[in-house]
Amino acid sequence: MLDGELTFQLGDELHTRRSGELAFAPRGVHHTFANRSGAGARVLIVITPGGFERYFDRIAARAAGVEPPASALRGWPEVVKVGPPIGAGAAGHG
Repeated sequence: MLDGELTFQLGDELHTRRSGELAFAPRGVHHTFANRSGAGARVLIVITPGGFERYFDRIAARAAGVEPPASALRGWPEVVKVGPPIGAGAAGHG
């Protein structure tokens, strides 16, 4: 976490991380994150292997009302939704 606070779901557990703290999601473990604090937050995300950045490039282009870069038009690793958003039935805190 660079600034602020986010809640990360790793498997069935929720973990709150604040500025200076780390959340790690091993490959194969379902995961997501949400800003439940209502305040601004900044996070640095490192994803391996490469390719998933194209997903974020498309989101950024859509939010800016522009066409995505050519590199974003290629596919990215599969995303599978496995449950409701954070706060709609997830268990645990940490």
